[in-house]
Amino acid sequence: MGGLYRPRWQIELIFKWIKRHLHTTAFFRTGENAVKMQVWPAVATYVPITVVKKRAILPHSLYQIL
Repeated sequence: MGGLYRPRWQIELIFKWIKRHLHTTAFFRTGENAVKMQVWPAVATYVPITVVKKRAILPHSLYQIL
């Protein structure tokens, strides 16, 4: 039982991070391809904004920049 719990917990942590940082609170569909189609655009938006914020040393939050 313990061997299955650890990988599941890692998946739960990934989805928690997605919900918190990418403001994705619900998925329209739950199939593997549908989730990918909803998560990747959010990640593709988040990463460049984070890089710009860090390089420009902006005091604003990511939410304010977006």
